[in-house]
Amino acid sequence: MITSLTTFNHTSLSTHPTTQTTSPFTLIIDFDGLFFKEHSESNRTAAPRVQTLSPAHFASTVHFLHDCVKKGHRLLSITTLSSSFFEFVKAAPQTDLLFSYFDEIICTDTIGFQKSDPQALRYVLKKHMIIPSTCIVIDDQQSTLHSAHEIGISKTILCKNSNLVGIRHQLSLYGVL
Repeated sequence: MITSLTTFNHTSLSTHPTTQTTSPFTLIIDFDGLFFKEHSESNRTAAPRVQTLSPAHFASTVHFLHDCVKKGHRLLSITTLSSSFFEFVKAAPQTDLLFSYFDEIICTDTIGFQKSDPQALRYVLKKHMIIPSTCIVIDDQQSTLHSAHEIGISKTILCKNSNLVGIRHQLSLYGVL
């Protein structure tokens, strides 16, 4: 069982004042909420949730992650996917590219806290020595964003159904992209 997947993707960041307009941020991204589009089966009984990652969405997701890293931002993820299911997902073709942009992907079943519990985000901040004012949380659940605000992370983005255009817009408003 893994506790997390750690990759190292260090980007050199220019310190010349005319080329760097903002300080780098750490983006804590909801892995499954951002990358996978959720669909409901059109069935009158209890409709199971099905998550898919289309090739077109895969390309735009990789482009988004690339742009974030190119700007010098650090990417972390905290996901509710079980560590065993995450192992299955990361074995799929092309996912190495997707995961290579992240410094770490943390499965909540390995840290003992639900993602919406402020302790989960505190764990990430402490482990990676992140100052809340230099962090942005992107998640599809309002409860996680509420927890972020509770521990001092003021910049958050609610992302529903993998809306990368909306995320890019909000990051632009924050001066990040």
